[in-house]
Amino acid sequence: MHDGMTAAGRLYDDGGAMVGRDGLPFTAQQATAIARREGALLLSANAGSGKTSVLSERFVRSVLEDDLEPGRILAITFTDKAAGELRARVRARFVELGRRDRARDLEAAWISTFHGLCARILRSHAVRAGLDPAFGVLEDAEARDVRSEAFEAALAAFLAGEREEALDLAAAYGVDALQATIVRTHDQLRSSGMTRPALPPVRAEAPDPAPLAAALRAAQADLAGLEGKTIAGAGAALAACTQLLERNAPTLAGLEAAAFRPGNTKALKSDACAAYLAALEVFAGATRDALAARAVALLNELLGRHADAYAAAKRARGALDFDDLELLARDLLADAPAVRAAYADRFERVMVDEFQDTNAVQLHLLELLGGERFVVGDELQSIYGFRHADVRIFRAQRAALQQTGDAAALAANFRSRPEILSVIDDATGDLHGPAHVPFVAGREAADTASGARVELLLTDADAVAAWPPETLASLPLSPERRRAEARVVAARVAALVGEEGVDPADVVVLLRAATDMAVFERALEEEGLTTLAAGGRGYWGRQQVLDLCAYLGALANPRDELALFGLLASPLVGLGADGLAILARGTARGARWEALASAFVAGERSPVAADLPDADRDALANFCPWFAAERERAPRLGLDELLERAVDRTGYDLHVLGLPGGRRRWANVLKLQRLAAGFEGRRGRDLRGLIDLATAELEAQARETDAPVEAAPSNPGGAVRLMTMHAAKGLEFAVVVIADLGRAGRSDADDLLVQGGRVGLRLRTVDGGSAKALDWEALRDEQAAAGADEERRILHVAMTRAQERLLLSGTFEADRWLGAPRPAVAPLRWLAPRVVAGLQRALPEAPDGESWPGDPDPAAPAPRVTVTVHRTPPAMPRALPSPVAAEAPGPGLPEPPAAAPGGQLTLDLFAEPAAAAAPPPAGAGAGGPPVRPATSGTPPRPLPAALSYSSLSAYDRCGYRWYLERVLRLPREEADAATAAAACGEDPAAVGGPAGLDPLVRGSLAHLLLEGLDLAAPAPPGAEAVRELAELHEAEVTDADVADLQALVAAFVDGPLAGRLAAAPDVRREHGFVVGLGDDAAPLLHGVIDVLAFEAQGGALVVDYKTDVVAGDADLEAHVEADYGIQRHIYALAALGAGAPDVEVAHLYLARPHAPVVAVYDRADVPRLRADIQARIADLAAGRFVPTDEPHRALCLTCPGRRALCHHPEELTLRDAPRPSAPTG
Repeated sequence: MHDGMTAAGRLYDDGGAMVGRDGLPFTAQQATAIARREGALLLSANAGSGKTSVLSERFVRSVLEDDLEPGRILAITFTDKAAGELRARVRARFVELGRRDRARDLEAAWISTFHGLCARILRSHAVRAGLDPAFGVLEDAEARDVRSEAFEAALAAFLAGEREEALDLAAAYGVDALQATIVRTHDQLRSSGMTRPALPPVRAEAPDPAPLAAALRAAQADLAGLEGKTIAGAGAALAACTQLLERNAPTLAGLEAAAFRPGNTKALKSDACAAYLAALEVFAGATRDALAARAVALLNELLGRHADAYAAAKRARGALDFDDLELLARDLLADAPAVRAAYADRFERVMVDEFQDTNAVQLHLLELLGGERFVVGDELQSIYGFRHADVRIFRAQRAALQQTGDAAALAANFRSRPEILSVIDDATGDLHGPAHVPFVAGREAADTASGARVELLLTDADAVAAWPPETLASLPLSPERRRAEARVVAARVAALVGEEGVDPADVVVLLRAATDMAVFERALEEEGLTTLAAGGRGYWGRQQVLDLCAYLGALANPRDELALFGLLASPLVGLGADGLAILARGTARGARWEALASAFVAGERSPVAADLPDADRDALANFCPWFAAERERAPRLGLDELLERAVDRTGYDLHVLGLPGGRRRWANVLKLQRLAAGFEGRRGRDLRGLIDLATAELEAQARETDAPVEAAPSNPGGAVRLMTMHAAKGLEFAVVVIADLGRAGRSDADDLLVQGGRVGLRLRTVDGGSAKALDWEALRDEQAAAGADEERRILHVAMTRAQERLLLSGTFEADRWLGAPRPAVAPLRWLAPRVVAGLQRALPEAPDGESWPGDPDPAAPAPRVTVTVHRTPPAMPRALPSPVAAEAPGPGLPEPPAAAPGGQLTLDLFAEPAAAAAPPPAGAGAGGPPVRPATSGTPPRPLPAALSYSSLSAYDRCGYRWYLERVLRLPREEADAATAAAACGEDPAAVGGPAGLDPLVRGSLAHLLLEGLDLAAPAPPGAEAVRELAELHEAEVTDADVADLQALVAAFVDGPLAGRLAAAPDVRREHGFVVGLGDDAAPLLHGVIDVLAFEAQGGALVVDYKTDVVAGDADLEAHVEADYGIQRHIYALAALGAGAPDVEVAHLYLARPHAPVVAVYDRADVPRLRADIQARIADLAAGRFVPTDEPHRALCLTCPGRRALCHHPEELTLRDAPRPSAPTG
C-alpha cells in the first residue's frame, strides 16, 4: 500500500488489479488507458463508458505514482461545470486515498476550459500581449449588442455616398440577411484562426464572347426559314443572345432569356443548336463567376468594415470576447518564444476532454503548449458544428495515432440497459461508418416482467384533423399534428408516473429545437405534472422576472417610464388600468415620478391624485414614500438585497406563491436574486448594467432555464424535465422521451459559403436573378452531407441519455417511410422502420392506442420494443383550463377596462397631459368603436441606416403592436384559431384558411410555387412537387392543403396578369430593391417585390401576390388601401427609381384573380410619394405608437398586448376584419 493511503482507499486490489473510487475495478480498456501515461494517446470513448473516471484517475496516478506536481498537469474541459466536476472528483479521490496534502495542492492545478486557460495566460502576460491586465470578457448578451452596433456602423459606412454597387448588393440580399451573413462569416473565420477575418481572394476570368458568337451564328443559320411555335421561341432566345453580346455587361436575366429547351422538336436537336447551348453554358458560367467575384469583393469590404468596427467597440470597452481569448493567447505563444517555452516546460502532461469538439485555433494552442497529450472524445457526440467545432480534427488525429498504435477505445456502456443499447446499435450503428464502435453492455438486462425497454409512440398526422377541436384548443399555437403528439406524450408520461410509479424527476422530454417546447410543457402540466424547462428561452420573459426588473429599472431611473409603469401595474404596487390611464393623461411625460413624489411623498395637492380611484390612491400613498426612501438607500445595498427588500415589503412572495404553479414562479424570483448577486460579483454594484443585461437577454431570446423547484406535496416525485437534445449532452435520465421526431430538418444553405481557400456564392442581383456561382454548389453539398452526419450524431446523443427506458415519439404519414436517412427529412421516417422491422406492413392493421410488440422474433422472452399508434386522442386530462384563458394574464398586467358609453380609458404611457376631455366622435355610442387615444410620443429614437418596407408597413397597420414587438421585444401571444373562435362564440372549424394551413406558411409556399413558375408555359404544379417543396421548408401539409396551393397557382395562370408577364421582355422575380428618399438623414428603404416587369412600351408592372382569404363581395380596393397603402408607394418609388417612366402596382388576390387592384404612378408622383413615406418615418422616429382604429382577428390574434395592454376589448380584437370603407375622392 502506498504511504499515507487508507485501507478504504486503494489504487490496487489484493490481486494487484487496478481499482478506482470505492474500490471499484476498472475494465481492461479503462485500466489500459489509465496505465498508458507516457507519450501521446487518443481515447475514443463510447457514451456512458466512464471516460471522466479515466481522466480523474490518470490525474491522480500522475501525481501519486509518477511524482508530478498537480501544477505541472494541464487538464482542459469544455464547460466550467465540467471543470469543477473534474476538480471535485480528483480532490475526493485524493482524500479517499488519505492524501489531503495533495487535495490542498489542487488549488494550484490548471483544470479549466480553453477560455479559462487563455484568460489566465493573457492576464499573466498582458503587457506583452498589448492588453490592459484588467481587461473584461464580454458576456454573450453584451457581445450580441456590440456586434449589432458594429454592423450598423459598418453598413452605414459601406452605403455612404449611395454607391450604386453597394446599394445594389444591399438591395439584392436584403439588410437583415446581409447582417446574418457577415456576422456568421466573421465568427466562422475567426474560429478558423483569422484575427481579422477576410475572404479568400477570388479570381474569375472575364467571359470570352467569341465562341458563343460563332455558335450563335451557326444556330441562326441552321434555323433560318424554319417555322413552328417552339422554333419561334428558340429564335427569340437567339435574338436575346444577340442583344446580350452587344452589351458590355451581361446580366443573369439576359443569360436566362438566351436559353431554350429543345424538347421533342427535331430541328432544335441539331448539332448547331447543341453547340450553341453548350457555348452558352460556358459563357454563362464564366459570367456568373465574374459577377460573383465582384460581389465577393464587396462582401469582403463589408466584412472588413464590420471586423474593424467590432474590434474598435471592444477596445472602447476594455474588453475581449471569447474568440479573442483564444486568438490572442495563440498569437502570444506563437510570437513570444520565451513565453511559449515557459509553458511548455511547466506542463509535463496535457489532458483534453471532449476532444471531438475542438476547432483549429484550439488545436494550434495545444500544439504550442507541447507536453505529452492525452485526449479523449467520441466522434458520435460531436454535435457543435454550429459553434464551429470541427469533427475532422478528431478524425485526423485518430487516424494519425492509429498508425503509431497510440489510439485506444472504451466500448463498454454502464449507463443504459442492454436492450436499449442493442436497439441503438441495430437502428443506427451502420450509418456512422468507421466511427461506430459497437456497445458492450456494462449492465445486466432488465427483468422480462418489466416490459419493453424501448417504446415507439406514433401519432397519425392524417387522422389528427378529425380530433375534436377542444382536444387541442388549450395548447399554445403550433401545428395541429405537433399539439396532438404533445397530448400523446403527456398522457404516456402521466401513465408512467401514475400507474407504474416512475418518479417525474427521472423523466426527460428531449426536443431537437426549443421552438415548440411550450406545447409539450403545457400538455404535461395539464396532466397534473410539474415541469422544468431547461435550454429553452423562457426565463427572462417570465412575468415575475419582468415585474422585478421593472422595479429595478424604476429604482435606477424613475424617468424610465416603461419601467415605472411596469412597476406600477405589477402586484408590487397594484394600480388598476383606470389609475394608470389617469396618471398617463394627467401628468407630463418625463415628469411622472416627480408628480407622484409631489403628491404622495411631499403631500402637496394634486388634481391627478384626486381623480384616482380610492384603491389606487391608497396603493400609491403606501408605496411612494417607501420607494423614495429606498432610492436613497439603494447605492449602499447589494443588488440581490434590493430585490429581497422589495419582495418582503410588498408581500410579492405571498402573491406569487398563491398563483398556479406558484412554487416554480417563486423559484424564478429566488434565481433572479442569485443572478443579481453573481452579476454584482463580476461587474460591481451596477444597477443599470443589470437591467441592460436582462433587457438584452430578453431581446435575444437567450437560452436560460427556469429555476429548479422542489416537488409540490401533491406531486412528491419532482418535475419532468424538458430540454433540447444539445442541452442534454453529458446528462443521464432513467426515462428519456425523444419527441417531435416527425419534424423535418432544414436544408437551406447560406448565400456565402467559405471553406479553406474556397468561396461559393449564391449570387443575387437587383433584377431578381439568382445563380449558383464559384464553388457554391460543391460547398453546399459538402455542408449538407456534414449536416446530415451531425443530425444523426445528435440523435445518437439523445438516445444514449437513457438508463432504463427510451421512448421515441413522432407524427407520421402513411406510405412516406424511408430505408435510409436523407438530408432534411424527418428522422422518424427512416428511424422507425429500422427500430421495428416490417413496420410499414403492420401499421394498417395496428390497433388504435394499444401497444404491440415490435420485435421480429415472437419467440424472444420479452420484446425489446413496443409500438403504439394513436389515431384518436388519448384520454383527456381531468381538468383543462378554459380555451379562452388557457393562461391567465400574468400578474401585474391589468385586465382591460370595460368600454364605457361614448369612449374608453386607454393605457397610454407616453401621452402628453390632456388639456380637456375631448367629446366622443359622432356615432361613438355604446355600440360604436372605442375612442382613439391621443397621439403618443416617446423620446425620439435613432433610426437604422436601412429600414425594411415590411417593418414600415407593420407600423402603418398598428403602431402599438409594432412598439410591443419591435421595441419591447415582447413575444407573440400564444393563441390559435380555435381559441379565437371560442372567445367569439363561433364554430372553431369555421375559422382559418380554406385548408387549415397556417396562413403565413400557406402564403410562403404559394409565393415559392409562383416564383418557380415557367411564365412561357405556365401550369399548376403537380401534387408531389408541392409536397416536396413543403417538406423542404418544414411545412406539414395535408391533401387538402396541397389542392389549395395548386388552386392558388392555377388562379394566377388563368388570370389576366399571367399573359402580360409572359409577354414582357424583362421580368424580374423576387426583385430586391433599395430606395433613397432624397434626404441623407432619412434611412434607406429596402425590400423585395414579387414580380417587377418592364413591358414593351417602356412602362413597369409590379405584381404583388396576395393569398388572403377574402369574401366574394369584398371591396378589394379598400382592402389594399387600408392594409397595403404604404407598400404601394414604396413599390412605385422602387420601379420609378429603376428607370420606368410610369408604373402600375397591382395587388393580385389569388382568391379573385380576375380583379387585380391596380394603382398607376409616374415620375411626377415621386415628390408626393417621398413626402408621404417621410411623414410615416417621422411618426415612427418621434415615437408615435398609436393602436389601430380597426382591430380584428387577423391583425390582433397573436399581438402580445391583446389580452391586457391594448385598450381594445377582445370582442373587437377577435372579430372578423371589418369591411373597409371605399376610398373617396
